[in-house]
Amino acid sequence: MLKEASNYLGGYRLLFLLALIVIEWQLTKNGASFWIFYWGDHQSPSYNYEYFIVYASFGIVGGIFTFMKNKVTTASVGRTTKNLHLDMIYHLIRAPLPSFHDITPKGQIINRLSLDIITIEEYFYQSYSSMITFLTAFIYGVIMCSIYQPFCLLIIPLLGIIGSVLTKFYLNCSLDLTRLESNTRSAILNIVNE
Repeated sequence: MLKEASNYLGGYRLLFLLALIVIEWQLTKNGASFWIFYWGDHQSPSYNYEYFIVYASFGIVGGIFTFMKNKVTTASVGRTTKNLHLDMIYHLIRAPLPSFHDITPKGQIINRLSLDIITIEEYFYQSYSSMITFLTAFIYGVIMCSIYQPFCLLIIPLLGIIGSVLTKFYLNCSLDLTRLESNTRSAILNIVNE
């Protein structure tokens, strides 16, 4: 499953490159926060300009890494969209002729393909980018907690269990709501199609 997902996203090299870029971005973001803390403790009118130059360079480097992260994420999502669309077309062409193509209207097939691609392009980019950002922030937070407050590591397994239970509950509710939404939409579409 992981190998197939990585192939859709551009392979392990692209995912590794994205991981490095996001780690560097996280380091520059948190480095800027630490630098502000250091600057606040060591304020001196003669060094304020030098401290500002260091802080501004953190911001510029962070901006460059943000641009690179968005560029690589966009390329990865574009490749995923292309691969999934080609895969859908491949399976659509090889569908059993009498049972599928004779019963299903061509307009419905085309609308389904276009809706799926639009959904992938719009929502997958946001989800993928947010997942990467939150995952690196979480890992960085765990590392910082383990350095400064090792007792916080005792709470993490409990939070993982609670998060797992809530995720299962959310996924079940989301699936049921999606079914209800598709049932109400299909009833209206059936009336309109008649």
